[in-house]
Amino acid sequence: MDALDQFKEQWKNQSDNFVQHDKVQLTNILERKSTNLVKWIFVFGLVEFGLWALLSLVFHDQSTDSSSNSEIFVNFSNGLEIVSYAILIYFLFRFYANYKRISMVENTKQLMTKIIKTRKTVKLYVAINITLLVIGTIAALFLMINYDPELMATVRDIQTKQPNEFFYLKLAGVTLVVLTVACLLLLLVYWLTYGTLLRRLKVNYKLLQDSEE
Repeated sequence: MDALDQFKEQWKNQSDNFVQHDKVQLTNILERKSTNLVKWIFVFGLVEFGLWALLSLVFHDQSTDSSSNSEIFVNFSNGLEIVSYAILIYFLFRFYANYKRISMVENTKQLMTKIIKTRKTVKLYVAINITLLVIGTIAALFLMINYDPELMATVRDIQTKQPNEFFYLKLAGVTLVVLTVACLLLLLVYWLTYGTLLRRLKVNYKLLQDSEE
């Protein structure tokens, strides 16, 4: 039995042992819970920003020690990093704005609307991050194969020693597998963090919808 069914059951079978919550009291309770959930969405966003910043510093230090990367690949990497930070900062502002708005709702309909908007914002954020990961990985691999002198020499050496007309097809297959695993892992992380909060917000929305009916 989920939270909504439990709520309905208690609502139908209330006795003196239960506190009698009217519609306004129920809305206030769900407002506090929803506000807290949206606050945690913002907190997770800040933690993610910190982790990406740390990883960026580590990989940046490693890349500066290597002189094999071509200028075009370095420029692409820097541009992709800027775009990633811009997206993350934008959604951090959106998460914070959602938190402030949902904490100032005045009625049930407003709260339901804010919950829907918050869930849409988080889903859009996850979709954009997955898309950026896929496009960025494919573009980076293409640039490395065609412009990285060290990698180009390695590829030529492999093809000279072991000629294989399906070399690039196999490389594409390996890339697809690795990229799929990376996307699944990222989705798993998002499912355990943002997904958990969204599911709880969905329960709150259903409870509000039930109280309206």
